[in-house]
Amino acid sequence: MEAEDDDIQRAVQTAWKTDTTTLPGLFPGGLIVGRMKSLIPGTDIVAGKPTANLDCRLDSRTALSFGATWLDKRTVTITVRGVRADAVTAASAIRAIFNSDLGRPAGKPFAFPSGAPFMLWEPRRDVMIKEDEATKAGKDVWQAIIEGIVWSVRSK
Repeated sequence: MEAEDDDIQRAVQTAWKTDTTTLPGLFPGGLIVGRMKSLIPGTDIVAGKPTANLDCRLDSRTALSFGATWLDKRTVTITVRGVRADAVTAASAIRAIFNSDLGRPAGKPFAFPSGAPFMLWEPRRDVMIKEDEATKAGKDVWQAIIEGIVWSVRSK
């Protein structure tokens, strides 16, 4: 994993924690980075609760000022899995943090642990809510997918 991925993942987790009412009740384990694994085979991390995964990948880099700095764009994907009602509730709360607050010039910017300048959260599309192929305890599993591109300026 690149240092920029870690930097952005930590900033996304910090922004996630700004919701102190809805998300903590839905996701006691918080936002999980990487592939989610059960603690006990055949069970969920917290039975009956939805899960939320964070993925961050390089989208593009454009050199600025003779290669000493560059515009770094990372695709951030938050995927929620759970029953439909939980997926819709979580999507609304997550969208309020990311698409609403960060997607506007007057919104609250990310604070990267590295101190790199934050430029923009660019929503890729509106939140996608779709039925997953899996089932959980006999219930249909739904996914809410929130995707955006984080723009920052990086230097060597």
